[in-house]
Amino acid sequence: MEAIRYVDHVFEIDHIRVDKAIRMVKPKFWVKGGDYSLSTLDQDEVRAAKDVGAEIVIVPMVHGFSSTVLLQKLL
Repeated sequence: MEAIRYVDHVFEIDHIRVDKAIRMVKPKFWVKGGDYSLSTLDQDEVRAAKDVGAEIVIVPMVHGFSSTVLLQKLL
């Protein structure tokens, strides 16, 4: 992900709630996969994104591509 020219930072969230991470990092964009919709997102995370002025972006699924599978291959 960090190799993408338009991505400034990538971090793994494993021990804090995502809404707290959003408030700490204050991203311009909060990107989620197309398996989510605004109504299925964690509403604490949505509030955090709105509080810091982050635009919520839901990227469509691309058949045959999976970030989970890609990460499994890399690790």
